[in-house]
Formats: sequence, C-alpha cells, structure tokens
Amino acid sequence: MESIRRRSRLGKRGYLGYRTRVELVRDGLDVYEPVVLAQPQAVYQFLKGIAKYDRESLYSIMLDAQNHVVGCEEVSRGSLNTTRTPPGEIYKSAILTNALGIILGHNHPSGCLEPSPEDLEFTRAVRRAGEIIGVELYDHVIITDRGYASMRERGML
Repeated sequence: MESIRRRSRLGKRGYLGYRTRVELVRDGLDVYEPVVLAQPQAVYQFLKGIAKYDRESLYSIMLDAQNHVVGCEEVSRGSLNTTRTPPGEIYKSAILTNALGIILGHNHPSGCLEPSPEDLEFTRAVRRAGEIIGVELYDHVIITDRGYASMRERGML
C-alpha cells in the first residue's frame, strides 16, 4: 500500500521533478576576436603553449562552418606519455556549442613528433564516433617544443 502511495505522488509531479537543464557557459571575456583555424600551422600557433606541460594534455577545439573557433576545452590531462578519454566526453562540448567539426591537439612532453600506435587508434575511434553523431574530426595535431605534426597532413586520418 505504501509503494502505491509513493508512486501516485510521483505521478502527480510527472517528470518535472527530474527535469534537467544544459547550459553553455563561456569562461573569460564575452567578446573575443574571431580566430580561424584552417591549417595545422594555425592550430600549432593556437595551442603551442601546451608544449611546455610536463604531462600529456588533450584539447578539443570546436569550429563552425567557416572554421571559426567557437570553443576550446582541455578534455583530459594524463601522465608523461598518455592521456585518453572516451569519445563521448570529447564531443560533449562540440554538441553544446553547435560545432560542425573539431580539431584535437595534444602535447608530447618527450618532444617526439611521431604519433604513437595508441594515438592513431584513439584518433580513429574518435573519428568514427564523430561520423555517427555528425561532428567531423578535421585533424589531430601533436604539439611539442620542436614543432607540430598533423595527422591529416601525414595521411593518418
């Protein structure tokens, strides 16, 4: 009898007691100069500050149809030689910002510009997830203090 009463009270409220709201909040200034990232060199200039980090950090840059940056998020910070996160976490911000595509960027503290086998496998998984949800992975750029490596330019994406 008690469970019937509880259910009926819940029924009066319906879903309203469980409703959630998703809101995009931009950190920093409300007004910023538009940045266009159409080439890997521009991505490197945009993210080159992460080359100095002592652990791998993975960033997602969200872009609109004209390749204007609509958001940038540090998705994860890992160890000396790895950082991984599920594709759903990577695409969450892209969906919230109505991005048409994303560019991933991560640093290699070792200074090595070669993508590891794990980097390639991870990138392919992220690309497949993006194809399913309709947000394209444009590139994955490795950043070091010696320069950058674009997986798109190298034909690995």
